[in-house]
Amino acid sequence: MLINLSEILSTEGFVKEYTVKSGLKEFSFNGNVYRVDCIPEFTLTAKNEGKKKASIKGTCVVSLIMLCDRCLDEVKRNFDIEIDELIDMAIFKSDKIDEMNELDYLDDCNIDMDALLEKELMSLVPVQVLCKDDCKGLCKVCGTNLNHGSCDCDDFVPDPRLSVFANILKD
Repeated sequence: MLINLSEILSTEGFVKEYTVKSGLKEFSFNGNVYRVDCIPEFTLTAKNEGKKKASIKGTCVVSLIMLCDRCLDEVKRNFDIEIDELIDMAIFKSDKIDEMNELDYLDDCNIDMDALLEKELMSLVPVQVLCKDDCKGLCKVCGTNLNHGSCDCDDFVPDPRLSVFANILKD
């Protein structure tokens, strides 16, 4: 969803509320692709702060379906997102290229809300996703999910430094 700020920026002190309906279906981060389960409609408040500046504020909850890093079970996680941005349109007339790159959700006077939500999610998604703290993971031999049951696989891993002796005993 795009929100046009040109009306906000035209009148100092002007405040407008928007009902945001996100079209975000998936979120890619750190080499993983997470499926978006639900983003309820939420209200975003935009206010002209003067001198070509606008503040946007709002809160929402994003539900993501993720895979556990140990057992590969699906995990549903809710992330509370607090949007509190001050957008300075004067930056486009300056030479501050680094700051412009941080505003990749802004194109002219239009805010891409899906891109803004992705930016906010990047700071909230954990590096490692676990279904539970004591997740047992998968069997190294047969791939059985050890949280749901056990297997009879021999998971003995010999010391690689002693592999020379194992070959002697085979002869």
